[in-house]
Amino acid sequence: MRQQLDITPAPLGDVPGVALAGEVDIAVAKQVEAAIDDGIRASAGAFVVDLCDVDFLDSTGVTLLMRARALLGREGVVLLSGTFVLWAVEAAVYLPVARSVELDFSVTGALYLVALTNFVAALPAAPGSIGTFDAAVAFGARRLGASGSMAVTYMLLLRFVLYIPITVVGLVILVTRYGGWSRLRTAVRLGAEAEAEATRA
Repeated sequence: MRQQLDITPAPLGDVPGVALAGEVDIAVAKQVEAAIDDGIRASAGAFVVDLCDVDFLDSTGVTLLMRARALLGREGVVLLSGTFVLWAVEAAVYLPVARSVELDFSVTGALYLVALTNFVAALPAAPGSIGTFDAAVAFGARRLGASGSMAVTYMLLLRFVLYIPITVVGLVILVTRYGGWSRLRTAVRLGAEAEAEATRA
């Protein structure tokens, strides 16, 4: 039988907090999230979550605690804000690429694709997320109403726009930082000469 969850104020000295007692799982996630968020908003820094009387804590509860910890500090707010800014910038690329192949995605649709591709890109894959990125874009575009051929066209163009410029810039920096083409040719020539000497001996 499921044990009722109790949430009570539980300050620790001058530090505000809440005490949880019972089972913390997906069924009570909204209630726990609201209690923790309200407490954090009312606090001026530290905040205590007492789990001494918690009998069961599933992954949803752990996620709530990690989220609360991340949002409690100034660094967490900066990190969260920076993430949203970067995702908005990336969506600002996804959207015009979609429009260029006559796909009528909304801003929300572009943000959905950004979230989906970034989530899937966390899976181990080949360099440049070959395969996982492509599958996520094609799947997301199909869910947003694109036909199969349009989804593939969009995926190929998006890959080109996102990956080719940064690859070219990286190559230019690599070559110029490490001495340019002349040093590369010299290294190749010296390697060939050394190989020829070794063959003669």
